[in-house]
Order: sequence, then structure tokens, then C-alpha cells
Amino acid sequence: MRTKASINTVAVAQIMACLACGSAISAKDAGVPKINLQQRCEDSRRAMATLGLNTDSFDSCMKAEKDALAKLSEAWNNIPQSIKSQCVDPRGFSPSYIEWQSCVEIATQVSKQRVETPTTFAKSKDCPIIEMKADGSIVSVAACQLRQYRM
Repeated sequence: MRTKASINTVAVAQIMACLACGSAISAKDAGVPKINLQQRCEDSRRAMATLGLNTDSFDSCMKAEKDALAKLSEAWNNIPQSIKSQCVDPRGFSPSYIEWQSCVEIATQVSKQRVETPTTFAKSKDCPIIEMKADGSIVSVAACQLRQYRM
């Protein structure tokens, strides 16, 4: 019987697998890709104003994005390419250093947890079926056929 922690581990792994499958990212090791923060934060401010919310969000957006950029830049050379490819996409709908940093932190924790997980979880039996290497990276993800239920 699985513990709640092992179920959560599998759930996080499945979510990360779905994210990895859906992203077509080519992050370069030359450094963190550049985002036009002025435009990003102005778009965010306008969206907030349209909703009748705080229109002073521009300065807080700029500060938060710059803080996230500083943290990403500091860690950039130590972030595995597989995680960069999964998390960093300057071509995304609304690229954000904050989102990238969060994704990198989560993906790093998931990879670490996979390595620390007993080898019995290296190949899951739950849908989707996820096969992982010893380092926690995903080898394959196979969708499962839905069972037919009779009523």
C-alpha cells in the first residue's frame, strides 16, 4: 500500500512528465534568455486595470521579475540542460522570470526526489506509465487506454 507521500511523488512526477512532453524549448547556455520586462510589466498592469484591480502593480512586477532574474542568473550554470529546456521558453505566451524560476525550483526538487526514491518507482505502473533513469530524468511516458465501464 502506498503512503500519501509516495502518491504525491507519483502525482508530481506525472505532472512534470506532462510539462516535459508539451514543451519545445531551446534554452541556450549563454545565459538566461532576455525578456522585455518593461513590456511584460506594462501588459500586466493594463490587465490588472482592466479588471479594476491595483494599477500600481508595474513597480512591484519589475522588482519581482528582476529579483527572479538575479536568482536565475546566479544559478544558471548549475541548472541541468534538461531542466532549462523544460522550464525556460522566451517564446511563450507571457514569458516570466518568476515562472521560470519557480519551474526550475520544482523540477530540481522533483529530480532530486526521484533519485532518492527507491528503484521500485523507476518504472511506474500507474497511468500514464513513466519510465525514469537512475538520475530521475524521464526516459518515456506512455498513455494508457481507458477501461470500458458498463453501467
